[in-house]
Amino acid sequence: MSDIRPRLAHLTPTVMIFTAFALTLVLGSNSSSATVILTPGETKITIEPIILEYLRAKDTGGYLNVEWNATYWSGREADIGAKCYLNCEHPEAGGYDIDSNCAGKKYCMFEGAAGVGGCAIASPNYIYQNTQSNNVTCKFYDPLVPSVIYLPFPAVQFKPIDFDVSVTPAATVTVGKSVALIVSIKNNGIIASSYEVNASTISNLAIIENGLIPETEIIEWNESTAAYPKITMLSSAETVTLFVKTKSKADPVVCSSNADCAYIGVCGLEPPACSPGGKCTKVCAVQISANNRSVPEFGVLGLVQVMLLAAFVVLFARKKLLSLDSD
Repeated sequence: MSDIRPRLAHLTPTVMIFTAFALTLVLGSNSSSATVILTPGETKITIEPIILEYLRAKDTGGYLNVEWNATYWSGREADIGAKCYLNCEHPEAGGYDIDSNCAGKKYCMFEGAAGVGGCAIASPNYIYQNTQSNNVTCKFYDPLVPSVIYLPFPAVQFKPIDFDVSVTPAATVTVGKSVALIVSIKNNGIIASSYEVNASTISNLAIIENGLIPETEIIEWNESTAAYPKITMLSSAETVTLFVKTKSKADPVVCSSNADCAYIGVCGLEPPACSPGGKCTKVCAVQISANNRSVPEFGVLGLVQVMLLAAFVVLFARKKLLSLDSD
């Protein structure tokens, strides 16, 4: 969910001038011929500012919910009106006629008690591949005097798909021992999503395990989750570059090149990439080295030889036991 900033906004009505006209009525021939002046009774219309505490946008799967807390300055209990447009570019152009300026855009409307309220835009047509934010712009008004324009038109900006990724290497990496990395993911978009995480390296000095289901739980806006791929260093002779690739499972965009993925942003200095499956992926690069040694280092070949020797010993012992049982 995205919030408007600042948290408290004063929506000020434009000035209106009300003129009371005296009505002159000439009676018919079957009545008195005198001219009667009908004076209007005393009428009082109060136009006061609207206080907007917050404006929020949240996707709920097929609907964009717009929520607010809007009250009158005096605190009077009365109805309040709102009309909210999705991705209207110039709502205040041409004399602040937001309805004309935003014609053709998807919108929702509300008229009801002042205070906490909201409306929902059905089937929102988000702009996904936009490095800038989407927006919802609302006009608030008093239903008793709907022609009064309250300015400014408050807006909330958001991105449908947006997330941050950070990778924390293990504090201690020991040659030959598997350790987990912490891949932290924060959802900054308004669409709830799970994330697929895949770690890899081109080095032959490390073994990577991503797990059977390398996918996180589903998280909402401003929530965080994590994945834990494992790495086993086979040598401390060199530093290994690990590439952690993360993609949103809720992202509907199908890419054909890396340039199509600029909207998800970079991770450090690494640009995003278009995966072979046509999905935009955020790529993080992290350097891993083994500084502590628990066994002598034979290099990759030496470690493989030790593993083969151990397997041979186990196999020989098993055959020996079977032969004793047969005797």
